[in-house]
Amino acid sequence: MPERSMTKGKIVILSVIFIFLTLIMMEIEIRALFKITHKDIEVYRKFSFTRSADIFLRDEALGYKLIPHVSRNAFCSDFKMIYTTNGIGLREKEIQPTLKFKILFLGDSLTFGEGVPIGSRFSDILENEFSHVYSINAGVPGYGIHQMFSYLKNQGLKLKPDLVICSIIEGDCDRAIYKDIDKAPHLMMSNEKRWGERLMKLNYTLMDKSYLYSWLRVEFNIARMSFLLKERDREEWQEVLKKGGDNIWGKITVKNKKELVKQESFRIFSEFKDSLGEAHVDLLVVNLSLNPVPWLEDFFKRQDIDYLDLSAILFENKDRIRFEIDPHYNNFGNRIIADSLEKYLLKKYNGKKDSLKTIWKKTSGI
Repeated sequence: MPERSMTKGKIVILSVIFIFLTLIMMEIEIRALFKITHKDIEVYRKFSFTRSADIFLRDEALGYKLIPHVSRNAFCSDFKMIYTTNGIGLREKEIQPTLKFKILFLGDSLTFGEGVPIGSRFSDILENEFSHVYSINAGVPGYGIHQMFSYLKNQGLKLKPDLVICSIIEGDCDRAIYKDIDKAPHLMMSNEKRWGERLMKLNYTLMDKSYLYSWLRVEFNIARMSFLLKERDREEWQEVLKKGGDNIWGKITVKNKKELVKQESFRIFSEFKDSLGEAHVDLLVVNLSLNPVPWLEDFFKRQDIDYLDLSAILFENKDRIRFEIDPHYNNFGNRIIADSLEKYLLKKYNGKKDSLKTIWKKTSGI
């Protein structure tokens, strides 16, 4: 009996050692794989199982902004995307000095390119189409026009753009009256379940120390969720619709609030015009909604602010420009926007003599 007990004890000890060594070898192999394939372990440690990537940082002036120098993912039935930010917290290349015609794009998630890879956003397409254009995409999901102007005033003008394109939907004007971003109806909260405090601490410790654990955790949850993604995404967008009333972007329908939105929009765009006028920078406001915004268009005409309304062409292609469930514009939608902006830029700037204000088209050699 004692000998059998000793044998069983040795087997248990050897099994534990074997498992321990196996885990160490797997950890080494996973680390090597990440290095060889240039994968970022932080994506796995901060993995988001929703369409909203964990890339936001609280900011006193803006409410929130993008975290600089991170790669974080978004995960839903329509797309699996990794968003990477540069050193100044934009989903953009590292900004370099240039004599090219510099366009600063301000906007919300449609400008940011939610679900759309770098190179397929309308800002990227324009830069690729024109040999003398340098685009800077400063779009941030959820931004209202007040945050776009605040970014311009505090950061954007330092980038010395020649043209600012402010791409909006009507809901961006509605957002301007929600000074506390936590109260804005268009934002979607993650429904990922919270664990107990001790388990959460253990989970974060393991993710911080082990590539293997982080990788296995993500892959297991992806497999578990994959069959339910569409159902989950439909439920989440229904929740956004419920919060936003009759519009998924949180459109305001109460009469007194609508009037407040108009007055606030007029004030903000007047400040846009004055600030850019003083800096000798051109401004173009683009409507990316599927419907026209007559009250805003009338204001721009009175204020002599350039305005490009793309609602007609976007509505004409409404069945092709969006993802299946997520209502953001897909690659094709971005292509339509880019083509319309290309025509506008050629018409407005091609005749100017100043070399810094001249746009040369790659394909035609203009």
